[in-house]
Amino acid sequence: MSMSASFHLENPHLGNKDSIEDWRIRGVNPLTPPDLLQHEIAQTPKSKETVLSARNEVVSVVQNTDPKRRLLVIIGPCSIHDPTAALDYADRLLQLKHQYADDLLIVMRSYLEKPRTTVGWKGLINDPDINNSFQINKGLRVSRQLFLDLTEKGMPLASEMLDTISPQFLADMLSAGAIGARTTESQLHRELASGLSYPVGFKNGTDGSLDVAIDAIGAVMHPHHFLSVTKPGLVAIVGTMGNEDCFVILRGGKKGTNYDQKSIQEAKEALEKKGLRQRLMVDCSHGNSLKDHRNQPKVANDLARQIERGEEAIMGVMIESNINEGAQKVPKEGKEGLKYGVSITDACIGWNTTEEVLEVLAKSVRRRREVLGMNGHQETNEQTRHHESPAEQREAAAQVGRVDAVGPPTQEHPMPDPPAWLHQALIELQLTYPEDLFEGKMRYTAVSTVTDMPLSLKLSNPNEPSPPDTKFMYYPRIKCLDCPGKLYSPGPEIGVNNFEIHLKNRLHREKVEKRVRDRGRSAAQGLNGDL
Repeated sequence: MSMSASFHLENPHLGNKDSIEDWRIRGVNPLTPPDLLQHEIAQTPKSKETVLSARNEVVSVVQNTDPKRRLLVIIGPCSIHDPTAALDYADRLLQLKHQYADDLLIVMRSYLEKPRTTVGWKGLINDPDINNSFQINKGLRVSRQLFLDLTEKGMPLASEMLDTISPQFLADMLSAGAIGARTTESQLHRELASGLSYPVGFKNGTDGSLDVAIDAIGAVMHPHHFLSVTKPGLVAIVGTMGNEDCFVILRGGKKGTNYDQKSIQEAKEALEKKGLRQRLMVDCSHGNSLKDHRNQPKVANDLARQIERGEEAIMGVMIESNINEGAQKVPKEGKEGLKYGVSITDACIGWNTTEEVLEVLAKSVRRRREVLGMNGHQETNEQTRHHESPAEQREAAAQVGRVDAVGPPTQEHPMPDPPAWLHQALIELQLTYPEDLFEGKMRYTAVSTVTDMPLSLKLSNPNEPSPPDTKFMYYPRIKCLDCPGKLYSPGPEIGVNNFEIHLKNRLHREKVEKRVRDRGRSAAQGLNGDL
């Protein structure tokens, strides 16, 4: 059953070519302001904890600082059209998320908007009733409620953003994002990604070109300005600070697949050439599956073989999965005639195959840790250390890097010094980069007692009690004095390799070179003044 969209304000100039503008516009409907929808469907503390904890975990995987060396797995339906089935799928996926927590960082693929090569259903936001009625306000409401329900369950989400307005309604519920092959080269989407509060992956172009994705990562590191809306719904100019937590997604293309060992090596070399992290995700679907969902397990198995041999560049995979296998067309009677748990966009693997694929990937990650000589598990007994004196804890910090905090740093309980291994590593790094300015420090950080991962939490009052399931610790960090606003996370096993990638970054090098030039000019002016 198909309907036609209705409009609150019909356009009287429709079809009148003598009208100087809008003669192709049928009409206009008012849009619910973002802050009104966020007020009516408010994020709960549990949802917020799910989102923030997963964001930090995803960042650690992207930056290669995750102590467990896990594989990021973004898995779920090609698109969500049935909230009930999505919640059912999430319940199943949560069991596997807990089962493989030491090996896989599982984030549910939750796509609500679909870019189309020509025409077709554009997603739950655009047409929630799947009947061409385009009730977008309803779609936003249904989508936000679904995202709230999913994150309340403890399931972190990843999605694709297609415009600069919908993030104002939904981005607070997301822990990771992706920019698709059709939009990676779009300036608007690069500008948008530069301001998103979570890591974003850029897919290679539909022709298989990797350059557009690598160029995109370089672009989004910079500040940008673009047109969007405020939370009250007013048109505004948005300025961003740039996003350094972005990565490449290999998805194949018209020229063939790009998940094999040779393609991975070529991608690593291309990233290194641009001074970017050699970290990438592989999409098991789309061009890499030759558009046949039954090939996704083959792609995953090939990646697992590379991972278990010690390949560290493969930091994640993306898989299109659903409760039931395949895809379906929307019947004449509309969504009432749809089969339960079957995609209405790209075909997906079914649940049984999903379980098999995740088991294979988890085993490969465990084998990779063995090959690299890493056990991937926390080696300290946090419960024992919790009862140590502050002096004993500060001594422990020099050994393992992080330490429990009795409260904010005070004269009685000063901030501990950075660990010795970090101090020594930075001395050695300074010899290689003598013009760069950086320092090691300890950061007072909120930590989840559930996930043992840092949280983005700040208490306005030091005497305010900590939220439930939260403790505070000091974490070793590296501060770049040329690029303020971000601290970098080292680790005893990782050393400062992650920070050295930042030092090679083109934007950072430009700042250092400018400072050195300015210093030279100042010195020259001083000499001229003396003359």
